[in-house]
Amino acid sequence: MAFEVRSFVMAGPGGVVLVDTCIPGSTELIGRAVARVGAEWRDVTDIVLTHRHFDHTGGLAETAELAIGATIWAGAEDAREIPFENGRAVRPLADGQRMVDLEPERILFSHGGEVPYPGDAIRQLLDRS
Repeated sequence: MAFEVRSFVMAGPGGVVLVDTCIPGSTELIGRAVARVGAEWRDVTDIVLTHRHFDHTGGLAETAELAIGATIWAGAEDAREIPFENGRAVRPLADGQRMVDLEPERILFSHGGEVPYPGDAIRQLLDRS
């Protein structure tokens, strides 16, 4: 069974936000997207997990090792269900809570395409379940 998984890299003046970490072994693809926005792993300030499914969180351990200073976020219901062993907690987000002032200059899919309408893409990301 084949299926497509995605993560998004959003770069703005305050740093880089990564939305979802895909499956284990995805850090090379995500790292290329980070580089395409002119950043490095150390510039990733936040990792946002849209929900706890494995295709969204499976690459978390590997990604968090590279984005060492990033705060990790997930919805309040999902945060406590996301396994993470290295001592960094997944911080819960309540409905409507802002985690960071984000006005991205560019948003890239981890697999290379640029999102044409960032506002719409962010809304779709946050509204899906």
